Amino acid sequence: MSRPAFPHQTDGFVEAVNQGDTKAFLAFFPQDGVVIDSGRRFTSHDAIRGWSDREFIGARGRLTVKTVEQRKNVVTIKADWKSNLLC
Repeated sequence: MSRPAFPHQTDGFVEAVNQGDTKAFLAFFPQDGVVIDSGRRFTSHDAIRGWSDREFIGARGRLTVKTVEQRKNVVTIKADWKSNLLC
């Protein structure tokens, strides 16, 4: 099965996450950027880094993108996530 075509920036985002590169990951967000994860909202690089260190890059997971939607300056990524994090 072929993967959907994504904007170039999305490929770089996925690569940063899957390589565990927090600095590169955060570079995709403006200083007041937002991550919404399961209804929880993380605003700012510090908040996003804290969340990521605990649950995203820090969980040493693998992101597999299913869809990407871009409307103006908002990008929504829906993906499968597998990690070492125990719920």
